[in-house]
Amino acid sequence: MTEKEIQKIKNKYCTKCVYYANENNIRSSYCDYINKEGKRRPCRPGECKEKGVFKAKSKRRKTVV
Repeated sequence: MTEKEIQKIKNKYCTKCVYYANENNIRSSYCDYINKEGKRRPCRPGECKEKGVFKAKSKRRKTVV
């Protein structure tokens, strides 16, 4: 996989997942599945939805003051 393909997958799928750890920017972000679950992710990047691994982040609602 090229770096461009990996970035496309991160932007499309990974940023919406609870296992996605975003440090300072999208280039230094990664899948944190192993730290949260204690085992390796059983799928390749972009295949998580098909394998049932993907968990969507909860949507935060902005409160108006």
